[in-house]
Amino acid sequence: MRRYSFPARQAHRGEFSDEEFAVLFIIEHPDMDKTIRLSSHPTHDLSFDPPMWATYSTWRTANPTVDPFVYLPMETNLPSDQEDAPASGNIIVVNSTPQIAKLLRSVIDQATLHFAMVRAASPDLIEMQMSDLLVIDHDITAGEVTIEFSREPTEFEMDPEGVMTKERFPGMHR
Repeated sequence: MRRYSFPARQAHRGEFSDEEFAVLFIIEHPDMDKTIRLSSHPTHDLSFDPPMWATYSTWRTANPTVDPFVYLPMETNLPSDQEDAPASGNIIVVNSTPQIAKLLRSVIDQATLHFAMVRAASPDLIEMQMSDLLVIDHDITAGEVTIEFSREPTEFEMDPEGVMTKERFPGMHR
């Protein structure tokens, strides 16, 4: 069971609540010069010309004013914390510039994604987070870009893990 702060529980249970949540994303890849830091909520004005918004949070950064989470209008499906459900989700953004598709097509290896859910009023308080997810697929259409992410697939795990010694597998050594 996931634990949330008391204000988050009140906002979630409230029928008409003015509490808003933001999802912060960090996408890293060795071929990229800088990590991509995205926010699902326009918390603060970043610039007026062109108009840009950002969320300032100390999550995974030493100086939030230097490395803000830039707001990008998006839809997201976050992974569930249930044991029988896979830890996978997606981000859907409007395909507004050709740079998004160009960046996604230029990466061959899988990128790493981290996300945190915070309250917009207090973005330093992390309500939920998942780290080291892999960007496993992307779909680019004329109108939107969908980025799929998940945990490392179980096919890549060693089976069985370790060496088949007498101590670990006593039934095989009789």
